Amino acid sequence: MAKKPATPLAYLMDMLYIQGSQLARTVHVDRTIISRWRNGRVELGPKSPYFEEIIRAIVKVNKERGLNTLERFFSSLEPGIAVDTEQDLESCVSRWLVDREFEAKYADKESGNSLYTATYKIYKGITGKMDALDDMFDTLASLPKGETFWGYDADSRVFKQNNNDTRKIQKRFLEAEKNKTKLITMIYLNRSQEEIYNMFEYWLPILLSTSAKAYYTYDMERPFYDYIFSIKGKQTLVGINGTNGDTYSAIYTDPMSQRQFDDFLERHLERFQPLTKNLGSRVVCNDFTRENMEAFNRNDTDQYVIATSMSFLSSGKNIIEGILMDLCLSSEEEHRLIDYYDNCRVGLSQFLSKEKYTRIILSLDYIKSLGQQPVIEVPVFSALLKRKVEVAGKHVIKELVSFLKFVKSDPKVQIALRPPASPELIENLNIWVKDGAAAYFHFDNDLSTRIVTEVFSAVNTFYAMVDKYWEQLPYDSKDKEWVYDQISKISGEKL
Repeated sequence: MAKKPATPLAYLMDMLYIQGSQLARTVHVDRTIISRWRNGRVELGPKSPYFEEIIRAIVKVNKERGLNTLERFFSSLEPGIAVDTEQDLESCVSRWLVDREFEAKYADKESGNSLYTATYKIYKGITGKMDALDDMFDTLASLPKGETFWGYDADSRVFKQNNNDTRKIQKRFLEAEKNKTKLITMIYLNRSQEEIYNMFEYWLPILLSTSAKAYYTYDMERPFYDYIFSIKGKQTLVGINGTNGDTYSAIYTDPMSQRQFDDFLERHLERFQPLTKNLGSRVVCNDFTRENMEAFNRNDTDQYVIATSMSFLSSGKNIIEGILMDLCLSSEEEHRLIDYYDNCRVGLSQFLSKEKYTRIILSLDYIKSLGQQPVIEVPVFSALLKRKVEVAGKHVIKELVSFLKFVKSDPKVQIALRPPASPELIENLNIWVKDGAAAYFHFDNDLSTRIVTEVFSAVNTFYAMVDKYWEQLPYDSKDKEWVYDQISKISGEKL
């Protein structure tokens, strides 16, 4: 709603979005006194013992926000006025607070409109924050594809534990990603390991999106607003986390506020470093020869693999020969697939450790579906050949059988089958992660993502998540004899 302030103080409080309780705490007065000054029932003037403190508090809030709001405002009132120092601003604020003609000054002489009319909707409390985020996503869903949704939550209190509300908002992030929204999040990592774990458990499904980018900082200095989420160029949600009664959020929709928040987020992002990055290759096995993956393989530690869908492991030439016979390929295309499998076989020897264990989680539902589908698309091949490539499901099963035979006698390799209809760690995820090393992920249905984390605390968090997931699997599903028996029944081959 558009606010028409009754006093010069109310105008500045609206402009900077300062709550009465916040200003009262700063100058150490009762909130009702602020309310009387704001509404004009009691005059705020130089004779008040709190006048100078009010001025300093307003200038401080302006500085903490980092949007240069007061500088822009007073410059628009008096072009050429000095607004370069805190003393300059304090002088401007002092004159403004006692100006009885302030209404005439803040009105545009031609249109009569306010020089600064903040249009916003207020949400109160923690539930209000969730409602505000929900409203932002409703707006985002109504816009064309390709919008940018960016921001941060410096406190991230809402992410410290999983509950129905946080899962609801997480789902809205994932829905936005599916709508081709560009997601940019800035994460504060100066927190306890438990909080980092909870936070990344929330963010990981979102960060794996090809249209998502994550940045981090260990900066201890927090911005004025605890959280800002913005649909770039459209509207912005801002807020401060306090106690239940003081937590407040607001969604700004006026163009002037939006330009200021966009400028602020651009500058704010400069303080952060990339948390994730994409490798260049669209074909997983080619990445084994890249510098990032070579360093990954040299770090011989315990590791986990979740292969929800098509595996990136291969161990036999007979598989590619069967596939080549089924497909109508040119000579060049055949060479591409053969080179791919050769790289995979080389990568397999690097992948399996002689000293550390490798735990692999396969999807029983997916393997069963392979036998029920005449053909399936293989995204790796589609990326290689730059066209849709489908192969018989039996070839994928044979590839899996070949790998299982290869590792059957290796005591360091443990295989688990995720039981039918059981929850996935993350939907449609293939992930390879080591303890204390870089982590490597990819979605089977989108080969453009090769994410290598650069912050080891985050990597260990990912590893701990998969380790916890492994421990929660039923005992039988991790029994090697039972696993091999199930695959034998599906494939028709003795393992």
